[in-house]
Amino acid sequence: MQDFDAAVWDALVQDSLWYMSDLYKDYLNLIENPESPTEQTHALKLTVRRYFAEQLRHGKVALGQTGQDFDAERQAIDTVVIHHTAGSASNYTLDYLNAVQLLRIYAASYRDTPERRGRPIWSGHFRGDQQVFWGYHWFIFEDGRAERILPDDAIGWHSGNWDMNTRSIGICLAGNFMQQPPNAKMLEAAQLIIREHYADPSIRIIGHREVPRDTTCPGDTFSAWRAALRS
Repeated sequence: MQDFDAAVWDALVQDSLWYMSDLYKDYLNLIENPESPTEQTHALKLTVRRYFAEQLRHGKVALGQTGQDFDAERQAIDTVVIHHTAGSASNYTLDYLNAVQLLRIYAASYRDTPERRGRPIWSGHFRGDQQVFWGYHWFIFEDGRAERILPDDAIGWHSGNWDMNTRSIGICLAGNFMQQPPNAKMLEAAQLIIREHYADPSIRIIGHREVPRDTTCPGDTFSAWRAALRS
């Protein structure tokens, strides 16, 4: 998969088991988990993600019409997990985020989990009449706007650990904070969310990398701004 062919993808996503295809496998191997990322693979990743964002928005990706009630395993919230997108903040609309998390989380999970493999993808989460695949409960944009995208009683598939998912809230900030922290407006938005919804001191605040998880999320600067979140 060196080039993007919209006609091929158009035909593929009409099949509810599109995530079992060789094309999706090639996409994961080449684009999401490349051994040697290049400008070409980065551009191709953006193209496929934007394609899925558009197709999902218009209801053109075949998905499940019913499925397991994953939220039945929801537990009392004891943790807030902080994330960053790692990619450029300018790319991240909610439609784009929806596509990213369908491709990276739900499709991969359905492909790799025996009890779900071979079934149409189902999240059980909706906004209006559209099924959505957001893994976080809150998303904070670069300009400080914050939007709740999942209710607290929904399990967000965000941490990479199911037990943690069942008892946590995911808050994601748009941008890459490996070398510099979020701007003041973003930090203020995160502070307000925590103050208004998760102020109980028994609820801990951790970075995604602490789950534990093989990730640098939410960036190497997190230790410098973690304390500010509880103010």
